[in-house]
Amino acid sequence: AGRVERVEASFVGWAAPPKAPSWLRESGLRLDERDLIRVDRFLRSVSHPFAFVAGDLAQNADQPWPRAGVYA
Repeated sequence: AGRVERVEASFVGWAAPPKAPSWLRESGLRLDERDLIRVDRFLRSVSHPFAFVAGDLAQNADQPWPRAGVYA
């Protein structure tokens, strides 16, 4: 059976609409031209390495991904 590990977080966000929510522009996170959060290959924000982002709000800074739920 798989092992479950818990990780404490002070904030967990969920965004389901097809475009980035407007509050991201005021978050201080580095965004791309479509207001998606720029991440490195480990899904860490390039401006805030303690913040991890997955799904369609994340955009790889080095190799852009297509917008599709399969990357979530």
